[in-house]
Amino acid sequence: MLLAAEAGVTVATTGQAVALSSQVPAADTPTSFGPAQADDEASAMLMARLQDRRIEILGARTADTTSWANPNGTVTVESFTGPIRVKDSARKWQPVDVSLSESGGRVVPKAAAAEISFSAGGSAAPLAQVTRGEKTFGVTWDGALPKPVLKGNTATYPNAVPSGDVVVSALPEGFSHSVVLRERPSGPVEFRLPVTAKGLTLPRRPIRGCSGRTPRASRSLPHRRP
Repeated sequence: MLLAAEAGVTVATTGQAVALSSQVPAADTPTSFGPAQADDEASAMLMARLQDRRIEILGARTADTTSWANPNGTVTVESFTGPIRVKDSARKWQPVDVSLSESGGRVVPKAAAAEISFSAGGSAAPLAQVTRGEKTFGVTWDGALPKPVLKGNTATYPNAVPSGDVVVSALPEGFSHSVVLRERPSGPVEFRLPVTAKGLTLPRRPIRGCSGRTPRASRSLPHRRP
């Protein structure tokens, strides 16, 4: 079980957090043949030999693998470093899409491998939260936040700090959060984002932050100081 979160403070004239997700390679789809897909391996093998092109085996799809039947009778399995698709409420595979919109008083991605939500503004906590199964990790913000500006997978809370913005971005399995300062500070800067956790152990780590652990896996949750 993995819950991902990243944090940082950036000083720049302009700033934007951008999350990059895995891309699914497109298959050749000649108009005369139609989609290069078949429900099962036997059908895909037959189509691959007859059409002399590789055919995706839909029944072998997983969140992070794609299987292809080849014209020579072999099968190629492409494995990705993270999820490229998720199942919707009808249990059908859909591509990961972390573009954001407001729903039910929270900002959420369209389709992610975990339940991710961000603040829609105001003082309701948390700023950002990710839940997977019975495990939840979140960060809160001290005080009211302005209504965010949404662009792609990123929510920007303008002027949430003096001469700066709070920025959170949805990732396929979690989120990143940053404070972007538009002016160089004249002295030390410190921002405190209290952490909330359920079903996780968060041991303290000097300076570098903390890490969240579940019985089966762990993921570092870095908090970088400026």
